[in-house]
Amino acid sequence: MKSKYGHNLFDRELIEKAKTNKILKSVFNKVRTEAKYRKKLVEIKKYFISDMRYPEDRSRFVQVETGKEEVASLISAIYRIRCNLFHGRKDVSERHGTDRKLVYLAYDLLFPIFVKYVKKHVR
Repeated sequence: MKSKYGHNLFDRELIEKAKTNKILKSVFNKVRTEAKYRKKLVEIKKYFISDMRYPEDRSRFVQVETGKEEVASLISAIYRIRCNLFHGRKDVSERHGTDRKLVYLAYDLLFPIFVKYVKKHVR
């Protein structure tokens, strides 16, 4: 995203740009037709992802939504998981914990989009 929108933007600004990126949306719409991907998408929609800076504030929870803004809500959820992980608030050491499951789901949902996007649109 930095190569498209500039290197001076903060991560949060790049995430907002990614949410409205037509090419990224197109790639997502193609990937989400795959049965394995749809299963992961259904799975992540079960979770309310908290902002670990304010874990008790339910108004800050993020959930992947179905519909017109599905890709935007997925990007927000993955970014929230990333922030919680990188800033030390996700514990992936628990073998069957929710944090671990969310990190794996985020990876499983982002990687196919990323691969197709890069192969087709990044030179």
